[in-house]
Amino acid sequence: MDGWMLLSIEALFLLDLTNLNAELFTAHLRAGILINLFCWLLALVKVTVVCRTLKLRLTAPEFAYAALQLAGIFMMAGIFKQIARHGVQEGSLSVLTLYGAWWLAGGMLVLAAALLRKHGDRSVDSPMSALPGRLYLALPFISLLVHLCGPNRVYALHFHPANLAPVLLGLAVLLTRWRGDFGRGFIVRSQAMLAGLAVLLSMSFPPELLVQVGQHVFSPLRLTLTASAGVLAIAFVHSWQLLAAQMAAVALMAAALGNSPAAMRQHSMTMGNALIACLKRLIPETQMQWGIVAVVSSFVMLGLGAMVSLRKHPPRGRGVVAEEVPLT
Repeated sequence: MDGWMLLSIEALFLLDLTNLNAELFTAHLRAGILINLFCWLLALVKVTVVCRTLKLRLTAPEFAYAALQLAGIFMMAGIFKQIARHGVQEGSLSVLTLYGAWWLAGGMLVLAAALLRKHGDRSVDSPMSALPGRLYLALPFISLLVHLCGPNRVYALHFHPANLAPVLLGLAVLLTRWRGDFGRGFIVRSQAMLAGLAVLLSMSFPPELLVQVGQHVFSPLRLTLTASAGVLAIAFVHSWQLLAAQMAAVALMAAALGNSPAAMRQHSMTMGNALIACLKRLIPETQMQWGIVAVVSSFVMLGLGAMVSLRKHPPRGRGVVAEEVPLT
């Protein structure tokens, strides 16, 4: 227990939860890069020494994932500083850049679902067997989120709820790792709830978060709906729950309708009016058209009657068995 407490306290400084390393970039960019690069290498050495001393094992993908998270923690502030120096307005960071960083954080959770071992695959012989997963795989992600909130204060940016949507979607994908521990129905319902919450948080967004790709414009709501459809499709593949497939289809249809609820409503009404107009064209108006409909309907009814009468006939090779006459 004392070892847990000591390593946990040490991890707070190892993972820069105090944001001291990030402040170095504010003072001097080049010195901040060199110092944080050295701290990143030193952190990897510390993780290796702790795991070797306690005879704990991190697989190569898990160690690479921990190293990637540590690199993001130590270098994020410097990357933002460099982007701000070469931006349209020197010294300012756009909310769209920060929003993209939140999508990268959500992608880290998706990467974790593919690289990390399941909880049941770890050895339970030692009480310290869960140490690498809790301190060097889970805690760095929390520190990463803390550092993502830092630029809002440094660059005086307003925090938008849509920033949390990618993390919720990544968490929904990560839940597939526990489908053996919990019921598949519970996992699917939790994933659907997280996807729905991500969509709700993305419904309100400023114009600065619109992304233009060629002639097409994508809003946070449309991006979240598309990603939610992908998350629910993954849930369907792992659980074969029809609800997940239906919700994925609904999310894709909503994303195709527009970038905002108002645009979706307008496009839905336009499509509905077009469908009603097409149906009206199918209704006969003249005597000639009604006659054609009557003739076609009679032939259809004759065909249906013939099919019903043919099904009533006995199968081939099975005639009617004659009744046996008793001998007198």
